[in-house]
Amino acid sequence: MVRPHLSDPLARRVAVVALGKLQDWEKISVVFNPPSSADEFVLLCEALDELGRKADLSALLGSPFALANKDPGVIQCIAMMRHRIGGR
Repeated sequence: MVRPHLSDPLARRVAVVALGKLQDWEKISVVFNPPSSADEFVLLCEALDELGRKADLSALLGSPFALANKDPGVIQCIAMMRHRIGGR
């Protein structure tokens, strides 16, 4: 239902809230990969962590989006997730 509307920024923001409340980790890992906003990045990190996909989470933490992002929430999320997966 969400997929056809992913090019619409408003639909993506609504989907972040809805899928986050539902905690549909699998759907989140597909819909928001790659992330296009700080909120999507944080939710995607949470989803990959919940799913135990440490390799994917590590790749996301080293992605160009993560490395170039100056959003305080993204920076905090990166630090927290690196700690959870064992450093780096």
